[in-house]
Amino acid sequence: MYDAFISYSHAADGKLAPAVEKSLQRFGIPWWKKRVLNIFRDESSLSVSPHLWTNIEEALSKSSYLIYMASPKSAESKWVKKEINYWIENKSLDTLLIALTDGEIIWDESESVFFDSRTNSLPDNLKTKFDEEPFYIDLRAFKNKEELSLKNLLFQKEILKLAAQLHGKAPKDLASEELKAQRRWRIIKNTAILILTGLLVFSIYQTIEAINNKNDAIEQANNARNQTKKSIANSLIATSNYLNQTNPTVSFRLAEYSLMYDSSNIDSYSALLRAFYSNPHYYLGQLHGSSFYDNKSQKMKDIEPPKDLEFYAPDIKVPGSFLKKIGIDYKSEFLFLSRTILSPESNFSLFFYSPEADMAEYTVELWDITGEFTRWGNRIWNDETEDWYDDPLYQQYLTYNQIDGLDETNFSYDNRYLVVPRNNKANIISIPFSGQKYLGRTFDTYSSIPLEFEIGSSSSQLIRANFSTEEHIVSTIDLKGDTVSFNLEKMPLLTIPFGNKTTIYSDIEGEYIISETLNSTTVWNLFGEKLGTGKIDKDVFKPDSAFQKSIKTVNVISILSPEYYNSYGFENDTAAISMDGLIKMNGTIISDSLGKEQLALEGHSEIISSVDVSDLGEYFLTAICPKIGVPETKLWDNKGKELLTIKNFGGKVGFLPKNKAFYTYTIRCCVECDSDPSVVVWPIDKTVLINWVNKNQIHEITDSEKSQFGIETSYLIDN
Repeated sequence: MYDAFISYSHAADGKLAPAVEKSLQRFGIPWWKKRVLNIFRDESSLSVSPHLWTNIEEALSKSSYLIYMASPKSAESKWVKKEINYWIENKSLDTLLIALTDGEIIWDESESVFFDSRTNSLPDNLKTKFDEEPFYIDLRAFKNKEELSLKNLLFQKEILKLAAQLHGKAPKDLASEELKAQRRWRIIKNTAILILTGLLVFSIYQTIEAINNKNDAIEQANNARNQTKKSIANSLIATSNYLNQTNPTVSFRLAEYSLMYDSSNIDSYSALLRAFYSNPHYYLGQLHGSSFYDNKSQKMKDIEPPKDLEFYAPDIKVPGSFLKKIGIDYKSEFLFLSRTILSPESNFSLFFYSPEADMAEYTVELWDITGEFTRWGNRIWNDETEDWYDDPLYQQYLTYNQIDGLDETNFSYDNRYLVVPRNNKANIISIPFSGQKYLGRTFDTYSSIPLEFEIGSSSSQLIRANFSTEEHIVSTIDLKGDTVSFNLEKMPLLTIPFGNKTTIYSDIEGEYIISETLNSTTVWNLFGEKLGTGKIDKDVFKPDSAFQKSIKTVNVISILSPEYYNSYGFENDTAAISMDGLIKMNGTIISDSLGKEQLALEGHSEIISSVDVSDLGEYFLTAICPKIGVPETKLWDNKGKELLTIKNFGGKVGFLPKNKAFYTYTIRCCVECDSDPSVVVWPIDKTVLINWVNKNQIHEITDSEKSQFGIETSYLIDN
């Protein structure tokens, strides 16, 4: 049984409600008791359960009083309204007590009703239930932690009124009991002080020893606590690394938590970086990092995996002339074209071929039915049309579960992308069009290579993956009915075109990147958001008036000048020195200011093309730029530990000021790369990355995931 049930809005009274609960439980308490009243408040009383309202309803039925903490936000709360409605239907209004925390409650004596226009702290289902002005206490004046204490006489006075109702006593009688309890406690305390004082002289030596032992115990306890935190951090690091490729979202969050336990752990920082940059890919002409998802949904009860699939009537929407050209007879007895899905502009189509045997996988192909784009492969001669045709743009094998979920929404609204479920991931396929660029190449009418990358976080097979209407958001559903949404445009990196008349600058705080060409000067933040334009005069960037709210006048330094545009190999960039001159770098050899070798970095398989040292020597950058092979950039700490490796990006590299990011410039590295003539900026400051993830509301670790991954929140309190 509960003496009272506290009904409140978390948004309005998240701090006040616990203080009221604690004060009511302690008011007039004998010194030997833990509490005098049993109060129900959801955050302190509810256990983890899927049956939330059932538990609340049960608590309401077992409560003698309902304390409604009145405020405008409480009056609008769905849950508060339900709790009050239950009380009205099942209990007496005489047992409903009101504590006004914000807004107004105005009673009209002449009409015996509340002023509806001025009373904004009572829900509609309560305003009309009183025949006379109800009892309530006023807590609007108490906001901060110091005021919300029984030591505050004004707060104590209001709590006394409420406690008296719950105890069924007059306020003066309850206050008298409280005073007596305090006096008894003072007598006991003073007696103990006299006894201890008398013993102190006799046991001074023992006390000193006890203090020393206590300090040793505290130190041992702190050491054990720190060791536990480090163990939890290391466990989260291992799990983060394990999930790095399959679930970068949770991988990043686990690395973030490991830093909460052990902020100086370089392995936690490394795991954070690897999760952030686990799957860099080009999308919408821009380089992106991992495709993070927003939030995991509840299991969708109305969606079940299909139990059977049959195509009784082929749904063929493709012109017969095109089918004839590529040699398809959809009426074939064994392998036939059973269905097609057209893209929004009806220029691309998915072809579905039924399997040759029971339980075999379906064949799905992407074709350009206009004939403009093909993928060069094994050319096939069609005797009937006397013409050659090529492979489809994309081909995949899917189960009938997955086939059943495919429809027009597998194409994006703008006809640019196709999403197809495959195992526990979803393939994103770029549909080519004239003028589209990928890694420096432009799609034309003769040869096109669709860009593919994967997203996914499911532990079981996906059965559906679809685009939303007029957005590049992909939603996936797996066999368990779990859904995840990915915003493909949320993860941009800053990619800046770099020509032979371009100079790249950074402000001295390392927060902005500025590109100056003959025609314009543009400024971005580290995540690729364009802030505006302006001009640079004597190493000072001055924004145009229209953008002065986004960025103010800042001092800048050049980080990449036009001389690099036509250079190859960057042989003159293999030495660097820290700002204070204490650390020098020559290729992979790290030495002190006197030239004594301190460290040798090991990990690259090719000759180093460029290096850099952070301002105070905390981190090192190395890059390779092979003529044949894959460019590569590595980030190291000052102990020689490899923190991050980024493939396909190398050449010229360097840190931005304050170590918040570094850049790569890969052009002319290797013959095979044909790399994009752009500078890419890679943010690496952990605070910057975490703030960006939180700002964009990337999925946060749930309570069930905390339990699953062994996250002990009690160890985070003092962080």
